[in-house]
Amino acid sequence: MLNWVDLELLAFIEDYAMGRVQWTLTAYFGNHPDSEVTATMLAEHTGISEPNLRQPLRTLVNQGLIELANADEAPRYRLAANKRLRALARRFARQSVLFNRTFGKAMTAPQPT
Repeated sequence: MLNWVDLELLAFIEDYAMGRVQWTLTAYFGNHPDSEVTATMLAEHTGISEPNLRQPLRTLVNQGLIELANADEAPRYRLAANKRLRALARRFARQSVLFNRTFGKAMTAPQPT
């Protein structure tokens, strides 16, 4: 039985991880907080096609969770520098493993290697 609810993490999920792709991206960046990746690299790591990543990435950038790094070639994405958001993304990534076990593979995100 659930005796407690992490309201801060629940609010974070509501803000940044409400769809399957956003869930996966948020967990990816939480698991790889220092990575800077292109959409192509994200597609390879997550198994989600680039076209299906575009809008969720744009949304997460607009919300401030992900930053768009200036690059000469393809745009690169990284977890925001905001310490609170970084901590919540990392906490979310750790907890997403438990969510995945409870709710199935629908919300699976790759784990760090």
